[in-house]
Order: sequence, then structure tokens, then C-alpha cells
Amino acid sequence: PSWLPFIGTVSETYNTGLFLNFAHLLCESGVDTDVAIREAAKISAQPDSLTLSALMDSRRFAHSKELSALGIAARLGQAPVELAHQCDEHASTLALALIRSRDRMSLLLKLTLFVFVGLLIIAMYLPIFKMGAIA
Repeated sequence: PSWLPFIGTVSETYNTGLFLNFAHLLCESGVDTDVAIREAAKISAQPDSLTLSALMDSRRFAHSKELSALGIAARLGQAPVELAHQCDEHASTLALALIRSRDRMSLLLKLTLFVFVGLLIIAMYLPIFKMGAIA
């Protein structure tokens, strides 16, 4: 659900982290890197066309810095090492996305509360002004 206003970026970041962690786990357990990336992509809402050979084409996944870095590492033959590095780095990216989402939601709730209290105060004082106009 990347289109959702507050949790869209968190969702995308979480799915990318899930992909990286699962692919790294499979690589560490002895699965071939190409198979690990393909299986991790199926599970974590990544494009089905995501394979090791597809990562080597730098134009296809230029929108994601993690996938483009994996593509460069795959061309150099260092994909498992880059997976481990991306897993370590991605934890802070997810935390930052959560903090930004929390701050945006907090601002929206503050504004909503401000408008509600303002309307409540106006609704309380309007009858007083009407009584003054009658006399």
C-alpha cells in the first residue's frame, strides 16, 4: 500500500528490508544468490522479474538505491557481501521512515485538535453574541 499517505513510505521501506533480510538469510544458508534473490522477491512484494541477472541491468531498478547497489555488486561478483551490508544499513532507513511518519501524523492530529477546539469555542460564544444583539 505505497499510496497511503502516512504509512506508504514505511510499507515500502519495510518490504525492501524484508527482501534484503530474507535474501541474505537464504544466501547465508547456502542457497545460490540468484535463487535467493528470486525467492525473496516473491515473498516481499518486489517485482517478480527481480533476479540477479535483472539487477545487473542498472536502468531497470534505478528508482531504488538498494537494488541499484545490489546490481553493481552483482556485476562485480560481490552480491552476497552487498546483501549483508544493505541489511545492516537498512535498519536505520526503516527507523527514519517510522520517525517521519510519526511526526507527520502528530502534526495532523495537532491541527485537527486545534480546529476542533476552535470550533467548540466559537460554538460556545455565538449564543452570547446573539443575546447581546437582541437587547
